[in-house]
Amino acid sequence: MLADRINGKSCPFSSDIDKQMELGFNTLEIQLFDNQLESRENTLRLVDNCKKDGLDIKSIHSPLSKVVYSHLIENIDLDVEMYKNLFLFIDGIQKYFGHKMPVVFHTELRPTVDYSSTYKYLRDTMEKLVYMYPDITYTIENSCPIDKVKGFVNGALFENVGLCEMLRRDISKDHFNTTLDICHALAAVRLLKVLYAHDYTYNGRYIYMEDFVKENSETCNNIHFNWLTDFGFRGG
Repeated sequence: MLADRINGKSCPFSSDIDKQMELGFNTLEIQLFDNQLESRENTLRLVDNCKKDGLDIKSIHSPLSKVVYSHLIENIDLDVEMYKNLFLFIDGIQKYFGHKMPVVFHTELRPTVDYSSTYKYLRDTMEKLVYMYPDITYTIENSCPIDKVKGFVNGALFENVGLCEMLRRDISKDHFNTTLDICHALAAVRLLKVLYAHDYTYNGRYIYMEDFVKENSETCNNIHFNWLTDFGFRGG
């Protein structure tokens, strides 16, 4: 059996959960998808099976479309409504298992978006959500620097830490932490080394994995372990 502090990451499908059990995991991080919020009965049935099999869910990864910033439409009530189904769903799972499960969000912001004005809406929205769902906590993950669809995105370095610190300062110290994704961090390190290698005027210092560990050391409560090939577009 693997240590209880190491969780397998699984979609809420029987075949995926069985694979994690075969690997020796007895605790899981569950990756949700949008359609599972609409067919919650099927997902809850799988969650029920987890409990019957002696598995515990330690954290929940929000659907990848629910990226911090990407859906903010500068209308707090609409933003809250967009997340409502997700949080009601997670709140129910937490109550079922009898403990809190941090909700993982990616932090991605297209370079053309104004960070300062967007943060105001994010802060106001999250403040309302914390008030509505006080038992839900959030852990903000560093993103992969390149997305096959979106191209380059922000959030690949330490933006998750800065965002976490700002939300802690403005809303609550008890509700916000960070997730360090090793695969995403390695992709960023490798990409920057390639870019720096072709910039002969660059006289700064490279960014290493150690920098990600150091930057997240005060806020991190979750780590995603995974390896990658090249920049992460092929099998790990």
